[in-house]
Amino acid sequence: MKWWQVLSPHIALLVTVAAAAWAARRFPARIRGCARVAVLLLTPAAALLTVAYLPAVESGIRMMPRGDTAAATQAVVLCFSYLGERPAMRPGPANVELLAYVRSLPRVNRIYVQEGVWVALLGAPQSPNGPNQLRVVDRIEGREVSREFVRFHRHDPTHYLNTFDALRCAARLLDPTQTTVLVTHELQQWRADQDLRKLCPRCTVVIPPIRGISFVPGGTHLQARSRPLYKLVELFLSRPRDYFARPLAGAEPDPPECCGPTAR
Repeated sequence: MKWWQVLSPHIALLVTVAAAAWAARRFPARIRGCARVAVLLLTPAAALLTVAYLPAVESGIRMMPRGDTAAATQAVVLCFSYLGERPAMRPGPANVELLAYVRSLPRVNRIYVQEGVWVALLGAPQSPNGPNQLRVVDRIEGREVSREFVRFHRHDPTHYLNTFDALRCAARLLDPTQTTVLVTHELQQWRADQDLRKLCPRCTVVIPPIRGISFVPGGTHLQARSRPLYKLVELFLSRPRDYFARPLAGAEPDPPECCGPTAR
């Protein structure tokens, strides 16, 4: 996707406001100033509310599934908010649902997860210095499937780690010779896919047909509390930020929250 496509919501908003301000010139001179102020306030508000609440907008945010999940042997699962902080941190409904989805995939045997999903797996938060690996046996379609979960992100309540930096932690652990399924909230898929392919250009990334993942009322991340707010933040803030982010070259250290079996 090109830069102008990422910034198209911003461009459309500016054009809408400019057109409305120009149209306000038709008002009588005695009220023209007030009309322009009203237009400059109400037009962007109406446009943002349309983006937030119009269901059709979601079709432009969601990513179509790509690839075959049955071919994937490793997975990356991104956290989608959570409730509370350590030692009372709870995963929230979205992370429980994302974990359940990845555990339904029959061939995936190594799963890299963020802290919120790790808490969903363990059922309770653990020490920041606790183990980063756990072997689990699931029963799928009548047979036992053994797989290894790896925590790639150690949560720090004092530092917000965005999607791009979280995937920096995950990308350094991936085996690019294996097919990777990227498990995220459906409205985060496009951005996460762009980030991961930028960070691991040799990786083959599968986008699964995930739909209906919950939002997290009362969650730590404000944008994840409701669908309308998340759509606005995704289109106007998160996508441009991640699109213009670039992988660090060479010897720059990983984010301090990175962990895993080969953490440096």
